[in-house]
Amino acid sequence: MGQRHILHCDCNCFYASVEMQEHPELRGKSIAVCGDPEARHGIVLTASYPAKRMGVKTGMPIWEAKQHCRDLIIVPASYGKYQKYSGYVREVFNDYTCLLYTSDAADDLIGV
Repeated sequence: MGQRHILHCDCNCFYASVEMQEHPELRGKSIAVCGDPEARHGIVLTASYPAKRMGVKTGMPIWEAKQHCRDLIIVPASYGKYQKYSGYVREVFNDYTCLLYTSDAADDLIGV
């Protein structure tokens, strides 16, 4: 039997990518998918590449992210949507292996 390998797939900017897929007008813009500030979860969950180039980072408070990027577009998180799209990604993985461990919507370990 051949040697087995474990691959780690981390879909970078996954939540932001899903939002840009669903809302094409956001493509190429500085966006941050954020938690709900009213529920005291007012942090950046992920940011688009243009926002990252301006210094916006995961875990950063929204107020600080806006200081780094004045034209930042804040998008509220939609976890059901991210679960749906992560299912699409896993369908592709399942075409190649049945050894799949999922830790969250954008992070998988794949046995090949």
